[in-house]
Amino acid sequence: MWLGIASDAVARASAYVRAEARKKPGVVPQAAHRLAEVMVHIQTMRNNTAGQASEFDTIMAREGGMDDLLTMGWALKMNNIKVSSSEMAPRIVHDALQTIGIAAYKNDSKLSVGRQYRDSLSAALMISNDRIFGKTASLLLVHKDE
Repeated sequence: MWLGIASDAVARASAYVRAEARKKPGVVPQAAHRLAEVMVHIQTMRNNTAGQASEFDTIMAREGGMDDLLTMGWALKMNNIKVSSSEMAPRIVHDALQTIGIAAYKNDSKLSVGRQYRDSLSAALMISNDRIFGKTASLLLVHKDE
């Protein structure tokens, strides 16, 4: 969900930069540099999510895979992906907002990311990052790396 929210904000920032580039052919818009930076973060978030999903599919495809998903190691991985995604999404949406500028604030604009910003900020509250960090800390006291 948070990847989708962040991806939508980045798509709007990308549309904004392309529109700016069309206004002055041959000139790279100033906002393109910011867009390049935010693309690094969204790619990282996508790779983290895809990697976790791929690992889940691989585990489930083998016999006894469900038992492997009930381990402390897998719980730690799930905690990490939840926390990292809930922290990356608002950062990415904020960067998209910075890329677009004032048009990102206008609710009637196709470039608005107000809803994405609000929704992404709720991520850390919804999953309660502090609670997850507490549980992760407890698990790390007894978990041995594989």
